[in-house]
Amino acid sequence: MNKTSRKVSDAAGEAMEGVVAASQEAYESLVKSSTQQYEKAFSTAKNRMDQAVKQYNEFTMFAKDNVDAVIAASNAYAKGLEVLTSELMNFSKNSLEESVAATKALFGAKTLQEMIELQTSITSTAFDKVISQTTRVGEVATKVAQEAFEPLNSRMNHAVEKWAKLAA
Repeated sequence: MNKTSRKVSDAAGEAMEGVVAASQEAYESLVKSSTQQYEKAFSTAKNRMDQAVKQYNEFTMFAKDNVDAVIAASNAYAKGLEVLTSELMNFSKNSLEESVAATKALFGAKTLQEMIELQTSITSTAFDKVISQTTRVGEVATKVAQEAFEPLNSRMNHAVEKWAKLAA
């Protein structure tokens, strides 16, 4: 091989090495870029999935807390109804006993005047007791309503606060 051929051959070899080096560099750049894009996409997907799981857990806890509030309200209502029923049963029992005693007293009256006075006294006493009992039942019913509504009111306030934060 002559000198010229050798120079051409060496020049071609160097050019080929340059092309190979440039190709390898382009390939490595492509791999690096692809890897970065994949990692970025994977990271974004993972973050979104983590956020979705977090929101699902928050929703589940919110729903559980709502159910707990309904149960607490129901328990308060049931206890209140028990107190209210007991109050009314005691009033009915006492009223029946007082009616029996009043009837005996009326049958024991010697004169019409005594019977009228007894009837007036019995009626006045019974009226005062009915008014007192009605007031007591109203107070108990109000307390029952407040205690039963408190857990629901608390959850409603929590929900409004949470929605306000989301809307902001």
